[in-house]
Amino acid sequence: MRRMENTSSSLCSDMVRARAVAQKLYDAFYNSEDGIYGETAATSRNRNRPRNVEVGSRDHLLFIALTSSVDRQRNAYDLWHRAQQARESMEDCYLFDPEKVIEAGRTKVAEALKRLKVSRKHAPDAKAWYSICETFATKWQSDPKLFLKSCDHHAPTALARLRGDCHWSEQESRMVADFPQLRGKKLRRCFSVS
Repeated sequence: MRRMENTSSSLCSDMVRARAVAQKLYDAFYNSEDGIYGETAATSRNRNRPRNVEVGSRDHLLFIALTSSVDRQRNAYDLWHRAQQARESMEDCYLFDPEKVIEAGRTKVAEALKRLKVSRKHAPDAKAWYSICETFATKWQSDPKLFLKSCDHHAPTALARLRGDCHWSEQESRMVADFPQLRGKKLRRCFSVS
């Protein structure tokens, strides 16, 4: 292994190699059947999308937003797999329909998220899930695309609104954040690019 004597010059001289490696990784992920450790763009998209849900559809965006809201301090593969199973289940698919979540009530939603092992921090996760559904149902006709349209599909505007928008919650009898737990840097990015 070569010892790096002048870090700044060796980094600059390796930019050509770095770009070549980046291109190989990009090609492996997007343009090959083998991918990177078996993961390709196609398998990645399909892993995070329930069957019979079209990429970019209302149902897909709701699935991403709601599942992302409980994706903290846990095995992401397990969470997304369990959420996918819940969405594909006839009994539990209501969890991804804001109007049906409101109709069911937060207690039933909390019990279902716990039973399905979609939530780990049961009370805060159920509260966030319910609040996000309440937001979509009351403000956006249960369609995340209408929220994005109201932001003119402008990422900085969407990000600011994810942090700042709130609504009156009948469940809480007070003003609550529209998108709790979708406000952190990691999760906001995922929601704003949809």
